[in-house]
Amino acid sequence: MRIARKPIPGLHAVVFDLDGTLARFGVEPSEALARALARRGNLPDPHWPERNFLSEAGYAELLEEVSDERVNGAFFIYGAWAEALQRYLIANGASPEQAARIVADYVQRRLESIELRSGARELMKRLKGLEGDKLGLITNGPSGLQWAKIDRLGLREEFDKIIVSGDLGIHKPDIRVFQTMTKALHAEPHETVYIGDSLYDDITGAKRAGWWAIWFNTGHRQPDPENAEPDFEVDQFDELPSLLIP
Repeated sequence: MRIARKPIPGLHAVVFDLDGTLARFGVEPSEALARALARRGNLPDPHWPERNFLSEAGYAELLEEVSDERVNGAFFIYGAWAEALQRYLIANGASPEQAARIVADYVQRRLESIELRSGARELMKRLKGLEGDKLGLITNGPSGLQWAKIDRLGLREEFDKIIVSGDLGIHKPDIRVFQTMTKALHAEPHETVYIGDSLYDDITGAKRAGWWAIWFNTGHRQPDPENAEPDFEVDQFDELPSLLIP
C-alpha cells in the first residue's frame, strides 16, 4: 500500500461505491429490527423485540449460505442479508408472511435513515468541476432497493454513469461490472479509480479489472491476505482530494 498522499497520475474517471462508502445509515441494524418487531403482534415469542437476531450464530450461518447463492447468480428482493434474516425468522417460528412483513418494515426503516457521509457531496461537486473527468457510481444490490437509495439521496444527476448490479444480473467483484463502467465513461482501466469499503467486492474487483483502488476503511479493519491490496487507504472524505485532484 502506498503511503504518499499525492494525486494518482493520469486519472480521467473516479467511481464510488454507495453503501458504506458514500452513504451510511443513521439507524443501527439492531435498532431498526427491534422497532420492526415491536410493531408486530402475535410473535412466536413476545421477547423477540429484545432479541438481536442479527448477532446470532444461526443468522451468520444462513447469511453465508445465502451469500453463496448470490455468488452463483441468485438475486433477492432486498439483498442477501435481508433474505437470510427472513429465513432465520421463519426457522425460529415466524410464518413466511409474518417474516416477510417484518423484513420489509426493517428495510424501510433503514432506507429512511440513509444519509450521505460528511464531505461526500462537496467532494463530488469539486470532481465534477474538473475538465475532462468523469464520475461514476457502482452499487451491488437489487434494482428497486438501490435506486430507491439513490433517489432518496438525490444522486441521479451527480454522476455521468450509475450501475446497479441488479440491472446487470452480475455483481461486484465480477470484472464485467467494472468493464461496463469504463466503457460507459470512455476511460481506460489505468485511468480509473474506485473508492469502496469492501475489500472483496470493491478493492479486489477493481484491482482485477486493472483499476486503481482506494479502500474507505472507517472501521479500522485489518487487511485480508485473501483479497487484493488497495493502492491507498483512507477513513474520511477530506483525505480524498489530495489523491484525486491534481
